[in-house]
Amino acid sequence: GTVFPVEITSHALTYDGRTARLVIAHNITQRKETESRLQLQSAALEAAANAIVITDVNGNLEWLNAAFSELTGYTQAEALGRPLKELVKSGKHTPAFYQELWQTILSGQVWHGEMINRRKDGSLYTEEESITPVRNKDGVITHFIAVKQDISERKQAEKALLESESRYRSLFEHNLMVMLLIDPHDGNIVDANHAAADFYGWSREALKSKKIS
Repeated sequence: GTVFPVEITSHALTYDGRTARLVIAHNITQRKETESRLQLQSAALEAAANAIVITDVNGNLEWLNAAFSELTGYTQAEALGRPLKELVKSGKHTPAFYQELWQTILSGQVWHGEMINRRKDGSLYTEEESITPVRNKDGVITHFIAVKQDISERKQAEKALLESESRYRSLFEHNLMVMLLIDPHDGNIVDANHAAADFYGWSREALKSKKIS
């Protein structure tokens, strides 16, 4: 009672002096399952939140998802068939940077790193990217698949945090008032500024071994 898909071909012929047809039914269950998996994979790539592109070995775009268009501003019609570097290269990296990238992926290894790229409107963004070589059945690299995540906001937040820490450190170090950084759990002095060392007559390192009673 199992139901399965078949592909049918039919040919007219003469058999035993009469008009007849030769009908061939071929079980295509495996092919349909493969097509279904490929459709699922394609749909998943298209729906992915991260930008994904597939290029040939020369870096020419052969496929891109909607997230890439949203990130860069380029439609499929504008991007397909063109070198990826022609679209997004920002000029912010040295030739050595790109040389190391290409050496890595052409040797069959995965490249992972951060890159500053350019959108269609000329604005720059920072992305975290992984580029994976794709081999054919003979083991020859034929394509590269790149997964890109825009981390511009994260980089801006990190920069702001560093600037804030730098301002705090400058205020702490150069303040003429006594300043102590104390662990609230055990009362130990974690750090002390120069004014505190002068006031208490201890070195800053010595103060770090003290506890506020």
